[in-house]
Parts: sequence; C-alpha cells; structure tokens
Amino acid sequence: MKTIKYIPLLALFCMVFTRCETDIEKMYVKSTNEVTPPVLKSEGFTDITIDESNINLVPMVLSWSKSDFGPDVLVEYSLEMADNASFSDAHTLTIGNNVYLKALSCTDLSKWAINYFNGLGANDLPVKVSIIMRIVATVALENPTVTIPPAKVYSNTVSVSVVPYNVPGSYPETMYMIGSDFGGWNWGSDQVAVMTPVHSFDGHFWCVRYITAGNGFKWCSKREWNGDFFSLGEDLGFYTADGNAFVEEDGMYMVYMDMTTGKISVEPAKVYGMGDCFGGWNTATYPFVTEGKTMVATTIAAGELRIYAASDIAPVGNDWWKMEFVPMDGVIVYRGAGNDQERIPVPADKKVVLDFNAETGIIE
Repeated sequence: MKTIKYIPLLALFCMVFTRCETDIEKMYVKSTNEVTPPVLKSEGFTDITIDESNINLVPMVLSWSKSDFGPDVLVEYSLEMADNASFSDAHTLTIGNNVYLKALSCTDLSKWAINYFNGLGANDLPVKVSIIMRIVATVALENPTVTIPPAKVYSNTVSVSVVPYNVPGSYPETMYMIGSDFGGWNWGSDQVAVMTPVHSFDGHFWCVRYITAGNGFKWCSKREWNGDFFSLGEDLGFYTADGNAFVEEDGMYMVYMDMTTGKISVEPAKVYGMGDCFGGWNTATYPFVTEGKTMVATTIAAGELRIYAASDIAPVGNDWWKMEFVPMDGVIVYRGAGNDQERIPVPADKKVVLDFNAETGIIE
C-alpha cells in the first residue's frame, strides 16, 4: 500500500518539472519583435586598394553591440556580405558566440571580392567592387533550454569598396610566436616558436607549447617587429591586455590560428598516438598525457611511430595526418604542408617524451 501512495506524488513531481522546463524556455527567450538587434560600427578605411605592400595589413575593424534575446541566452553572430541592399545571394561567415569584434584583413577582403563578387574582370585584372555587410544574431544551438529558436535579427549595414589583389596563396607561408616564454621577446632567439602550417589549409597554423600565466606573447608572419599582432578578432581561451596575449593558468596548450575566419584558439593541448604501436588506427583514442612541461605516452606493441595533434577548431577531421609529426634523432619534425614522413620503427614498452618548447622528442 505504501508503494501505491507514492505513485501520485511521483506523477505530480514529473508534471511540475515539465512545467518548470517549459516556463524556463518562455521566460528566458524573447519573441523576435522584443529582441534588441546589434548596432554595427566600422573603423578604418572604406575605400581600399589592395596590393603586395598591404596584403597582410588590417584596414578595417567591425564592432557591434550585444543582441539581447533574454537573460543568460547564448547568442551566435555571423557576418553577412552581399553586393546589393536586399542581400540576395548573400555569403555568410560564422563569427562565434558572444563575440563583438571582427578584424578584416586585406587578405580576407581580397579573397571575398574575387571569390564572391566578381572582383576580377577581363584578363583577370582587378575590378573595384562594393561589399555591403551586416551582422546576423540568433540564439546559439548550445542553449539547453531552447527548442525552437526565434528568427534571426539583423544589424544596420556598412559598406566598403575594394580593389582586390589577385595573388595565389595570399596568406603568409610562415607564422611565429614570440613572448616571455618564447625567445624573451628577441626575434633572433632559437626559442621563438615556429608555428606549423596545417596541410592543405592556407592560413591555418598551429603549435603546442607550455605557457606560463601572466607571460605575454603575440604573433607575426616574419621574425621582426613589423606587422605583429595579438588578436585576429576572435580570441578563444586567452585574453589580451596592453598589446599582448595571455593565458589565465600555467599549462600545456594547443595554439591554433585560422586566418581565414580571424580565429585564434589557445586550448588545452591534445596529442595522440596512432598505429599498431599504440593500439590501433582509431582517432582521438591513444592520448599523450602531460608530465610537468612534457607530454608522454608508452607504446604497447612494435610498430611505426606516428603522432599527431588536434584542435577543437581545426578542420582536419579524420585526416589526422594533416597535423602529424614524429621525433627523429631526438628532434620533433613536423610534416606541415609536406609529403609523408620517414617511418620510425619502435618496439613495445617504449616511453615517448615530447618537449615542445625545446622541440625535442626522446624514445626511452
């Protein structure tokens, strides 16, 4: 009889919980006509002729105000581009959640003008085009209480006239990271971090480094104080102050740069073994672990040593070899944009120790 008495109470609890969840959705997400749209501003040049001298510069920065869909609602922003005021046949670039700034490089503007807006005329000669831009705000899919997001809301528009520069591979081929931990701000130091290009992805670079909290760092495509930067617009996992980038805590980090979308991510490092010596060929299955300022893993069988790194914003998916590397003669050698690497056979029960700051790889 006691069990029977508890059944109505359980049913009542389920009804209340379901009602609360529905109320949360209604309470926290505004209807479209109540949402505050973003207000878009631009700083910099609005009439830009791009050539070899300025292809790596940032002539324009977009910023916008927060769009309010309700308390604690995560908002995703996108940049929409068109050559007409009605935005027919528009092109959209996802920017991210709760991001309010986007730096537009000459490389970006040139590629958009050529790829989207007929920026090349007869004989592939550059033609001036006008690009109209606005910010699109919508509820991010990560919101757990939102089942049917409201419609998108749009900012005001800004325009820029662009004469593109028609050059293949207009993203830099090299990228360096300098700072207190990386060469002591001396470009001539061997400790300056040389970032590795991602195979088949122009404008994508990565490196793994141990970074000390409070020690500033920044980037440049050349080993000199000319064109250096500390942000591309969207900063993930780090903060900026006084013209430098910083992490909140000491740790081993993956630094991933996507110049095509203006993202730089500094996230906990992910490094994996691959192949028979680690147990098989499944991705993200055989991780290296951090020991002090190194990362280590032990082989379980004989085989060819293959190792790769991963990032949450990397586009490589199961093509893990696009971020592959291997220790050779005690030195970490990166595949980068090159061909398949030399095979390194190892027996079972060997500890592989990777010191990324020193660029050494030891098999013990």
